[in-house]
Amino acid sequence: MLTGNAMGAVKFPHAAHAKLVGTGCDLCHHASKAEKPPASKYQKCQDCHTKVATAPMKTKAQAAFHDPLAKKGTCIDCHLKENAGGKKAPVKCLDCHKKENAGRVTLGPLAHTFSIVARDPVTGDLGVAVQSHWFSVGSIVTWAEAGVGAIATQSFVEPAYGPRGLDLIRKGTPAPDALKRLLAEDAQREVRQVAMIDTQGRVAAHTGKLAIAAAGHKVGAQYSVQANLMANDKALIARIVALKQTR
Repeated sequence: MLTGNAMGAVKFPHAAHAKLVGTGCDLCHHASKAEKPPASKYQKCQDCHTKVATAPMKTKAQAAFHDPLAKKGTCIDCHLKENAGGKKAPVKCLDCHKKENAGRVTLGPLAHTFSIVARDPVTGDLGVAVQSHWFSVGSIVTWAEAGVGAIATQSFVEPAYGPRGLDLIRKGTPAPDALKRLLAEDAQREVRQVAMIDTQGRVAAHTGKLAIAAAGHKVGAQYSVQANLMANDKALIARIVALKQTR
């Protein structure tokens, strides 16, 4: 049992993982690396990866299992590779953070992540905004450039969709085509959630089938709203209603 995190305890089936990797224990138990020599051959992850990273260890416990922003780390990387091979390894929050905490996660006032990209059809102004439970989320989700477009990239975040998307649009690629191109180049597109709009109001969005559930998007006339970690799709509907009432 892994405890002490805000999303709730994780029941970790060690025997099942040990059977899967066979003699490859060092895949997870890599404490033989010089950054923090082990007291014994195999230690628990959290013996080294503590709640707050301290020297010489550079990676705290949460990021060792999965980086909450880039979604890279021992557990999530392995699970995504398993799924790419046709298996069904857990990649969504509540797949691992089990049901005793589900109510707290899905019903809490700040649990969801939702964003909007839009163009004002009267003024031509472009905008992008995001709300999330994660600190400083705007620094990686929201991207915009005057006279070019606006982009939101979230769920298992790949920030590169922002600058790369804007670069394509700046060079004349319509936003929907720019999104298609970047998705085609992304081997992990099924965990992404991205929306793009350009100065002509051309808009497109993508929600991968492995994005953090419940996840979805709604594209309308010169706007797109998208959300993940929802209890249901009501957040999307409410966002659309609020947008139309302000026009």
